[in-house]
Amino acid sequence: MSEDDVKFVKVIRQDLGRLFQDLGQLAHPSYHLNDQAAWQPYADVYETEQEFVIKLELAGVAKGDIAITLINDSLCIRGLRRELAHGDGKRWYHKMEIIQGQFEKMVSLPQGIASDQIKSSFSNGILDIRLPKDIKRTVEVPVE
Repeated sequence: MSEDDVKFVKVIRQDLGRLFQDLGQLAHPSYHLNDQAAWQPYADVYETEQEFVIKLELAGVAKGDIAITLINDSLCIRGLRRELAHGDGKRWYHKMEIIQGQFEKMVSLPQGIASDQIKSSFSNGILDIRLPKDIKRTVEVPVE
């Protein structure tokens, strides 16, 4: 196999990997795409013993262009990736994979989240949202 063939196979594998990731996101019931949103960021959603964690990949998005809203039992993350090539004048794309415009990601939350203690941070293009679990205790009540 030539070096060009190896490069071609590598590109095909990457493209197929992205396709399957995108199809998986569309099929996942926790996510919903708003009709006005142009794209959905990739996300990792997991939980630990203490908290529920959502991490979104938002390269090129300014911190001020991100909004997080708790709606019933879902977290809605909306924002905007602005034009990345502004000021370049007339251009001819050879490849265009960086989606721009509005985005929205809806994540269904499990029961038992302490919604008044949600924290988020944004660093190096990653939005990190931490939702502490509301610890319930069992208390024995004596009968008198």
